[in-house]
Amino acid sequence: MLIIKNKKGSESIATTLLVFLILLVCTSSLFIFITHSKKVNIEILDAGIMNEVQLKQNLAEFYIREASEKAVVESYDEVIKNNEYIKEPTYNLEKNVEFNELNNNLNQIFIEKFKINFKNYKFQEDYLKNLQENISPPFFDGEKLNINVSNFEINEFSEKINVTYYPKISLNIELNKIGLDNFDKIYQIKEECKDEESIEKMENCFKNNLTNFNVKIVEKIISEDEKYFIVNLTSKKEFLINGEFKKIDFSFISL
Repeated sequence: MLIIKNKKGSESIATTLLVFLILLVCTSSLFIFITHSKKVNIEILDAGIMNEVQLKQNLAEFYIREASEKAVVESYDEVIKNNEYIKEPTYNLEKNVEFNELNNNLNQIFIEKFKINFKNYKFQEDYLKNLQENISPPFFDGEKLNINVSNFEINEFSEKINVTYYPKISLNIELNKIGLDNFDKIYQIKEECKDEESIEKMENCFKNNLTNFNVKIVEKIISEDEKYFIVNLTSKKEFLINGEFKKIDFSFISL
């Protein structure tokens, strides 16, 4: 506690102290303002850099998904053309293939085709040029393809800061979501519908269970006691395959 006995002297001292305190407060406020302003500027610069990094990651995910969906569709189309979804395919005299059993190695065949088709995709952005090298081996369960990207590097810099970022990118491509039914489902439906009493009921059975294909069934009579059915499936959606939009179409014999 400060005790001042001289009134006139106390007034002078009090005035001096007041002026000093005012100067101290103003100086402190100015220092805090300048310091805070610098922090804000740095934070704004950092935010700008991080926005650029996030934008590049978003673009990478977009192009990876686009390339993956394209590769999945092309692989699906190739499997159909080569009848590789069928285990040991056999053909009748009219060269129609019999769908007796599903190929047990289909998922691995699909993955190998996907790898080839994915590598054929050309990324335009410089930072994506070597992206294929950073894709981990994909996993395919017959319906869903999982893709993981590792060791993918994004660099961004300014006058005051450099950023190197390694994003973790994981994407799933589902056949049903892109407009295709998986082969196991097609086989199961074929088995369920083949014993229907009439061609109309068989066709309706396929239509009620296959969501992504239009169905047309033709009856072929060999003799009074023998006949078979040709099931034709045409995708409801068009896909970009080898540079042109077209529907996926294939047929098989259902015995």
